[in-house]
Amino acid sequence: MKTNDPELIRLRKNIGGVLLSKRMEAADKIPQWEIADEVGISQKYYGIIERGEKMPSYGLMWKLAKAYGMTLSELTKLIENY
Repeated sequence: MKTNDPELIRLRKNIGGVLLSKRMEAADKIPQWEIADEVGISQKYYGIIERGEKMPSYGLMWKLAKAYGMTLSELTKLIENY
């Protein structure tokens, strides 16, 4: 698939939207740097993912799910239904 494929663009936007929603729904609105630090990436890269500009790897998705206290399967289901 091409990187400008409409389905991939929508998937990236859904991933970013779910990550932003999870971060904002936390009682203390977790800052980007805190999640980024927990999963081992820069705050800048986390922001790029959250804006839907880049597709995170499978391993990073697993780490993000864990950081938000859920399984990868639960995170995937949220992304599919976003």
